[in-house]
Amino acid sequence: MNKKLLALLLAILMVAMSAVAMAATKNQTTLSDITKIYTTDTVLPVETLTFTATAQSAVKADGTPVTENIGAPTLTGSIATNTMTEDEDVAGKYTATVSISSSATWPFAGTYTYSVSEDAGNIQGVTYSTETIAFQVLVGYKTGSDGKPTQDLEAQDIQLIVAPGATKEGSITNKYESGSVKVSKTVDGNAADTQENFTVELTFAPESGKAFTSNFTSVKVNGTDTTLANNKITITVKHGDTVTISDIPLGTSVTAAETGNNVDSTKADPTKYWPTYKVGETETATATADDTNIPTIAITNYRSSEIATGVTTDSMPYILLMAFVAILAVAFVAKKRSVKE
Repeated sequence: MNKKLLALLLAILMVAMSAVAMAATKNQTTLSDITKIYTTDTVLPVETLTFTATAQSAVKADGTPVTENIGAPTLTGSIATNTMTEDEDVAGKYTATVSISSSATWPFAGTYTYSVSEDAGNIQGVTYSTETIAFQVLVGYKTGSDGKPTQDLEAQDIQLIVAPGATKEGSITNKYESGSVKVSKTVDGNAADTQENFTVELTFAPESGKAFTSNFTSVKVNGTDTTLANNKITITVKHGDTVTISDIPLGTSVTAAETGNNVDSTKADPTKYWPTYKVGETETATATADDTNIPTIAITNYRSSEIATGVTTDSMPYILLMAFVAILAVAFVAKKRSVKE
C-alpha cells in the first residue's frame, strides 16, 4: 500500500477517534457536583429536602439571546437527611450531592443558563440555605444512526458556572442550632420552708408555622438526657436552685408551670405556696431558647402564716414591744398618782 495513502488513512482514523472521544465527553446529561451540607450541634433533623431549578437566560446557536420560554430541567429526586453521610473529620457535618437531570423541553439549540436553590422547610431551629447555584446546559441536535444530525434536541453537556448572585463553591448549606433556658427557684414568707421541693412542668412549643423534627425526643437537664413526653418534661427544684435545660431547638418557647400539691396559684389556700414567674423584667412564665443570652425563668413561691387576730407573725415582735411600752406607761402613771395621794 502506498505510504502516503496509509498515512492519510491513519490520520482519518485518529480524527474519527478524537471526534468519538469528544462526543463522549459532551454526553454528560446529569450534574452531580452540587454539594448539600447540613451542620448541627445536636441531632440531624429528619426531613426531606427539595430543590427548585429556575431558567435564567439562553443564547441560541447563532448567538441570539433569549430570556423567555426557555424551559426548565428536572431535579432528579430530593434528599432525605437520614441518607446523608457524616464527615469523618468534622463532627456534626453531613453531606450529600444534588443531581440535576437534563430532562426538559428544549425549544432550540444553544446554551441555557439556570439557577438551583433549596426550598425552605419548616423545622424549628433550622436556618435554611438562601444560596443559589448557577449551571449551564449545552443543547444540540441528536445524531441519527447514519451519523448525521437529526431534528431532535438533546442536552449534550451540563456544568456548574460562576454567575452573578450565585455562590462559587457549588454547595448549599443548612444549619440546625440549639439553645438553652434556665429555671431558678426562690421561696419567701414567714412560713416558707427552704428545704421543700417543688415540681415544675416545662412545655416546649415551636414558633408559628414551624414544627419540631421527629427526632427531637429529649433535652438535657443540667447535662443529663431527659426524655420528652408530649413535648414536656418535669423537673424538681427547691430554694436556691438554678437548673439549665439545653439541646432545645433554637427559638423554641419554653413555658413553666408549677404542678405540685404544695402550690395554689389562686392564693385561696393559705397553707400552700403561691407562685409568681418572671423572665428578665417581665412577669411571664415563658422564655425563648437562646444560645448566647440564655434567659432565666425565675419562680418565686410565697407562704405566710397568719394569727387569728389578723396580726401576722411578721409584725408580732413590734406589737409585743408596743404593748410592753404601754404597760410601763400605765404603771408609771399609776405610781405617780399614788405618790401624790
